[in-house]
Amino acid sequence: MEDLRDIMNIAIIRRWDVSTVDGVNRFIFTLADGLRRLGHRVLVLSHHVKENPSNLPNLFGVDVEVRTIGNACRGYVECMWDWFTRGSRILSEFEPNMIIVNGVVPLRLKTFKVAVNHGNAVFELRRSFLKRYIAKWLYSMYDYIVCVSSKVTSEMGELGLTCDEVIPIPLILENYIPKPYSEREPIVLHVGTSPRKRPDVSINAVKLLRERGYDVKLVIVGRYEKKHDWIIVKRKCSDWELRELYSKALSTHTPLLMGKFFLCSAGGSSLWNTGRSRPWST
Repeated sequence: MEDLRDIMNIAIIRRWDVSTVDGVNRFIFTLADGLRRLGHRVLVLSHHVKENPSNLPNLFGVDVEVRTIGNACRGYVECMWDWFTRGSRILSEFEPNMIIVNGVVPLRLKTFKVAVNHGNAVFELRRSFLKRYIAKWLYSMYDYIVCVSSKVTSEMGELGLTCDEVIPIPLILENYIPKPYSEREPIVLHVGTSPRKRPDVSINAVKLLRERGYDVKLVIVGRYEKKHDWIIVKRKCSDWELRELYSKALSTHTPLLMGKFFLCSAGGSSLWNTGRSRPWST
């Protein structure tokens, strides 16, 4: 493995769409920005984007080269073939010293490859023996496998996949500056709408709060069908807008896979702690 103190060409891959503002893409662009600041040449490569690639610096606040290999794929096999052919060709032209992949894909290059497992595919892999078999085969092609949490490591272990190391995704705390309590809005923030994010749990929790007399609204960041007038859905949300939501929300919901949740009040969240609890915090 090459020393990161040497200037390198580093490619960072998102298997599907890199234009949505979610945790994985935020990680990709934060990592790309950090590597670029160290002097490395960085390419972010995605299968496709639903946004104009020129808008991505505005979404994530990072000036980095972004390329795609095609349009939205019509199926898993087609997408994997695109990566094996066109994706490998684009990477060969870039001549990377290292490839960091978020969502394993087949690549022809023998470059040192790191697979970062965020745990997003666990539901899909549990349902499909064929995809589990393909995933094991793909992971065997990678030199190093990183899981973002011990929970992801455990889930992958249940599926017969192993991680070489657990590296939690760091938070850039200076990006999240809490507003004074008097300036915060009566909203509960839920970020992410994939099955493992359990937006239904947050909806039920806020519904219960409203039934108990608390006039709060739920803001859901991501694609979600609005079912109540007290739900605000933000399908598109730039990184700057998301920071603002974190700063002004009274609380954030982080449901867990098993259906339980913990509610972080703005005075005692995982991002900051003023020591002031609220009567509707749990």
